[in-house]
Amino acid sequence: MYVDIMKQDISRELFMEIDQLHTITNISENCSDLLGYEQDEMIGSNFYQYTVDFHENLLQFRGIIEIQLRGKKGNVRTFDVFVVPDAIGGAKMSLIDITKYKQIEESEKRFRMILENTDDVVYMYQILPERKFLYVNSAMERETGYSLEDFYHDPDLPFKIVHPEDLHVQLKKITGTTNFSEPFQARYMKKNGQYIWCEDRVIPFYNHKGKLEKIAGFSRDVSDRIALEKKLKELSFYDSLTSLFNRNYYEKQEEKLNTRDDRPIGIIICDLDNLKHINDSLGHTYGDKLLIQMGNLLKNSLQSETVARYGGDEFVILIENTTESNVKTIFTKIRKTIDEYNRTHVNLPIELSMGWAFSPHSIGYMKKTFKEADRMMYAEKYKKKRI
Repeated sequence: MYVDIMKQDISRELFMEIDQLHTITNISENCSDLLGYEQDEMIGSNFYQYTVDFHENLLQFRGIIEIQLRGKKGNVRTFDVFVVPDAIGGAKMSLIDITKYKQIEESEKRFRMILENTDDVVYMYQILPERKFLYVNSAMERETGYSLEDFYHDPDLPFKIVHPEDLHVQLKKITGTTNFSEPFQARYMKKNGQYIWCEDRVIPFYNHKGKLEKIAGFSRDVSDRIALEKKLKELSFYDSLTSLFNRNYYEKQEEKLNTRDDRPIGIIICDLDNLKHINDSLGHTYGDKLLIQMGNLLKNSLQSETVARYGGDEFVILIENTTESNVKTIFTKIRKTIDEYNRTHVNLPIELSMGWAFSPHSIGYMKKTFKEADRMMYAEKYKKKRI
């Protein structure tokens, strides 16, 4: 391997001699490989006919100078040129082809420029043998308010500013006990005390022993997106007409109480008897007004109870941590509220059928309790029809 490396170094080193007029008097055979010219084409020609934007007196330089030479096919190569004056006014030169390294250097410059101008935080974090930041771009400073020096000086800073509830997310990244194909979401406290949500995509790097050695990350502030998602989720739990909770929300609560949170519960079901008649005779606008009014009456007459529009003309009241007598009291209160409303709204009254049920336990009893309240409601509805 060492011999191969030596051959590579020699193959990219060009030897040249020039006289005091910069005429090439001797050049190594590999000029054909590096510049495309044969020896006899270059010997006797002037050195400057190959240079690119270089017009200085080469013989005045001592040490190493960077020069670009144009090859026979127009290709430009970059050389580090070491000039050694000779005794007769000319010079012997060693030219090392550094084109590949200059390309890499330029590529790194462009890449770094991109990283420094992106809105996303980009970092490289070493885990072994010791934890430290190898690279952090300037977006980190803009996002957190902490300087880059703060992060380079204190590699534990991300663990100090992460929300306590999200610390486990941060720890999983450096222990490798996670799925790196999925993005990470965590809250971080900015220097001004404000929390922001960040989404982090991480690339792991392992050493030859299979140990997690470092991670590269691309992180962005997703606070606005998280807030929007939360808002949309909340909206998915509300009825757009009455602004009450909807059936989706009620069923989420029902599932939680039925499987996880055991407590005494009461359920009251209310059904508008005259909604279909109003929709058919007066139009849906009046029907909607009646539904909205019904929702307002329930909200205003109840306190901590969950009120949901369960269906088109059906409302459900869920009462938690309650007693049977309290459920009866709330049931009676709703009835009185509707009666009081009807006394002043005789032209468009609310005709309501109601049922209630109580269970000392919620786990395993939610469906049964709901059915019992529903049965009582339909019994009342049936009784009204027979009158």
